Amino acid sequence: MEIEGYREVISTLEIAKELHDMGRQNLIKSCFFDEICYDYYYENMLGVIDSVFAHCYHDYDEDYECEAHIFSDELISNYYIMAHEHGRKHKLTHDTNPYVTAAKNEVSRRFSYCYSLDWALLGYTKRKSTARQSKLIVRFGICECCGFDRLAYGLLQVYKWFAGECAKIEKAENKNNAKAVKIAE
Repeated sequence: MEIEGYREVISTLEIAKELHDMGRQNLIKSCFFDEICYDYYYENMLGVIDSVFAHCYHDYDEDYECEAHIFSDELISNYYIMAHEHGRKHKLTHDTNPYVTAAKNEVSRRFSYCYSLDWALLGYTKRKSTARQSKLIVRFGICECCGFDRLAYGLLQVYKWFAGECAKIEKAENKNNAKAVKIAE
């Protein structure tokens, strides 16, 4: 027995629960219709995809012949500013910076499930001014394995990861600064 739209309804609930758990109830109110229904699945998912990060731009990538979503957010920028400062302090190149590697690994883990999905994480660490321009680009074609729900869930997980890592780095920096102050006294 098959129930029409079962997967889509369950995915909608899963995404709504994830948003609730992240404390992003404002997105639930703005991206979802008042009722859970198979007919609203695409609108719900596209609303979430466009709203997870602060800025989302759409473009058609002629080289790849698919739609591209370009995501930018202060969270990504702050992460790469911290990566820049860590690299400068420890004399690391961009490619050997563990923060850069960790971010690429996390994005790869979330978006390497479908052959018609491609991503690029443009994280800049040479200067603070360029770090502010860091962004995530996701290109995707329409196919069965690249569902909008999986893309939305992946974006939520990437957002949550950046938020957690920024908090961890700030906490470690504050601890190091406190130790330096105690030593100076």
